[in-house]
Amino acid sequence: MTRLIGRKSCVIGSGITVRIPTVGEIRDDGGYLREARLFTVSARELIPELCDLGIDYESISAFELFLLLFESMRKTAPLPRERVFTGFELFGLEMKERSGHTALCSGDGREVINERSFSEISALLRTILGEREKPGIKSGNTYAKRKRIEYERFKREKAVKQGGDPLGEMILSLVCCADFPYDFRTINDITVCELTAACRQIQKQSTAFCRRHS
Repeated sequence: MTRLIGRKSCVIGSGITVRIPTVGEIRDDGGYLREARLFTVSARELIPELCDLGIDYESISAFELFLLLFESMRKTAPLPRERVFTGFELFGLEMKERSGHTALCSGDGREVINERSFSEISALLRTILGEREKPGIKSGNTYAKRKRIEYERFKREKAVKQGGDPLGEMILSLVCCADFPYDFRTINDITVCELTAACRQIQKQSTAFCRRHS
């Protein structure tokens, strides 16, 4: 993560430029997070939705899930103002079959996002947003799988009722630290990557302090 501090963008191996937004950009629009989530969400986070569509959450790959969500969001959601990429619009791409594989292509037929570049983008966005990859889960039998689906539905309903703002909570915890050099206004000017890095550093320092004085 430290390699991204102080930067506004990063170029991955396939030549795609990924923007690193400020905290203010994310809070004002939220579109960046919606677009980024297409690349970072895992099947285990969408178990109820996938089951409702008749899709096995244990067998769908990360790239297949991305293509499914891409088509759905492209048709139903308003286009975000703050976007992940520089140089092209994600929802301006078309899904096409290319020599036995599926890819998102530009209007002139150029392949922009395939499974390999998708993996690179996903890894980078998780780093930018301070997220960890959630591995897939396998149920031992049909009964265990059914119970998993029931549990995920219950957990989703509970989360919807409780609401919550993880980014807001992170900002509050940092601004209230005596050594943090930003207030509720100026914190909007730093990148979200710098925000998550600062949060982790303060947590490490707090843990070290507790250990020394325990």
